[in-house]
Amino acid sequence: MSGYRKGHSTNSVLLRIRDDIIRAMKKGEVTLIAFADFSKAFDTVEYATVFKKLHNVGFSHDAIYWVLNYLTGRKQYVQINEKQSQVVDVQFGVPQGSILGPVLFNLYVNDLEPDLECSCYQYADDTTLYRHSVPSKIHECAKKLQDAMTVLENWAVESNLALNETKTKQMLITTSKMFRVHGLDTVVPDIRVKAQTLEKVEEFKLLGT
Repeated sequence: MSGYRKGHSTNSVLLRIRDDIIRAMKKGEVTLIAFADFSKAFDTVEYATVFKKLHNVGFSHDAIYWVLNYLTGRKQYVQINEKQSQVVDVQFGVPQGSILGPVLFNLYVNDLEPDLECSCYQYADDTTLYRHSVPSKIHECAKKLQDAMTVLENWAVESNLALNETKTKQMLITTSKMFRVHGLDTVVPDIRVKAQTLEKVEEFKLLGT
């Protein structure tokens, strides 16, 4: 997890991913990668789950109670000129634009990686999963990545985060020579989220780049 931490920028995450892919290419390996998209991740954070996760990482009762006071009891309304909507209680989400909100979100999503059998980079609500393999074992590689996506999907449900299957994409990264020699345009298996096959893309805008 790198988002909103000192010394951890989008560039540092991208450099790590790039270096991993280049090392794989030098070993004659391809990289199968999935870019996961969560819909309105900051707005769907569930308070009860926040407290459970804070407890799991060792926060004291007093610290958790302080966070409880910070998150709960908030209200919001919309005002246009002199007209104001009804005031409603805020039931979910961490305050965006605050100092503590991003910290709480990092803690909220920090328990994903130990359950994955692939490389995983998280930057705020962007999650990138990938595995390397020799071309002849691309099906085994895809099976492992599919298993990781299933873990991600189940984790998202437990964390009250909405994994958007239509915006989540998969990509094969390789050299033109390996692509041509091994006929990788026809043998790369599908990856699925919520029973929907992910779109295979050749380009993807990651982390706002």
